[in-house]
Amino acid sequence: MTDQLKVDTERLWSALEELGSFGRYEAPEANLFGVSRPAFSPADVAARRWIMARMEELGLTVQIDPVGNVFGRLEGSDPGRSPVVIGSHVDSVPQGGAFDGALGVLAALEVVRTLRSAETVLRGPLIVAVFTEEEGSRFGVDMLGSAVAAGRIPLAEALALRDPDGVTLAEALRDTGFAGTGLVLDAPLAYLEVHIEQGPLLSSSDSDIGVPTGVQAISWHELTVVGQAAHAGATPPRLRRDAARTATRLADRMFEYASDHQDHGLTATVGRMLLEPGVINIIPGAARFSLDMRAPDDEVLTAAEAHLSALVEEVHAEGTGLVCESRRTVRTRPVPFAEPLRQIVASWAERLGYRHQPLISGAGHDAQEMAALCPSAMIFVPGRHDGISHSPREYSEPAACAKAATLLLHVVRTLCEESP
Repeated sequence: MTDQLKVDTERLWSALEELGSFGRYEAPEANLFGVSRPAFSPADVAARRWIMARMEELGLTVQIDPVGNVFGRLEGSDPGRSPVVIGSHVDSVPQGGAFDGALGVLAALEVVRTLRSAETVLRGPLIVAVFTEEEGSRFGVDMLGSAVAAGRIPLAEALALRDPDGVTLAEALRDTGFAGTGLVLDAPLAYLEVHIEQGPLLSSSDSDIGVPTGVQAISWHELTVVGQAAHAGATPPRLRRDAARTATRLADRMFEYASDHQDHGLTATVGRMLLEPGVINIIPGAARFSLDMRAPDDEVLTAAEAHLSALVEEVHAEGTGLVCESRRTVRTRPVPFAEPLRQIVASWAERLGYRHQPLISGAGHDAQEMAALCPSAMIFVPGRHDGISHSPREYSEPAACAKAATLLLHVVRTLCEESP
């Protein structure tokens, strides 16, 4: 097996630019690649169909499962062997960037294209995966498609999820033509995913590649505070039941708690807050906001959830007449990646001359769901602007993207050609 085989940097970059045209939007801070592509939006559907066309051009057999995951299968010389799965997702957060998820899918396709160009036939099958609703920005559950494929979320539960407009996932799949049938992933040999780091560790070091040890625990909550709407000028403070004031106080106390426990890696983020009726001269009668909490240690996150519950109870105990409810929408535990597979990734990075470092992923990924189904690992790519993502400033250099894809290529060859 030669170390000299590598992906075409310009070809991979051109694919990133073309895929970035689906959902592209202009923003004052935008670089070339700002995109807004929520799951099963017209832009996401167009991107998926573009990917499927590229799969078919490469001779892959394309299948769609019941939750809309797309898989392109390249048969090996021994189709009875368990397949290696590589890929990511192409949906984005609203007003996001063009690298998150998309790089992993296009790196996987470039691996196949490079193998085809070199007339290399693998012994074992290779599957390129495009997972549904990884971001959770439409149906409220992140890593949704991979969680269903790996068995954590029942299919019926996933299909019943509704977006803010009341559209179910089942309806979105039906309306866009992505309601597939049948199990596609059955006992894979391994799963590998290239992804931008989405943080500052690699960009602040001299590393070319990150080899994550795992993914930290995540807890998402939706909180609702109900008070009483009233005139902003005619209602004195002592008679107010201001939902906004209580909601912001709750959020601020969780920020303080996270700050006190930052040495344990705890973070707390309010990404969305809605006030009703949302009029400048009316005291809000209701406030709804999201809370995202994460930590590498599950016990730290569990303690933060208990603290949140205590704060909610305090609202009721104050006797102000306000009501507060908290509903947990997502809870994942820390997921370690398979050490033998990580060692293969690190070994190939060294053979290729890539500087690399271990790190834990602060973001959730399809790889953490796939880890329940088979040994899984990731390859992280450094980004500009301190690795910022979920933003139009999201950007990784062409050479950095190509190094990760080349590393993926050699790990795939090792697994498909040399594994028993």
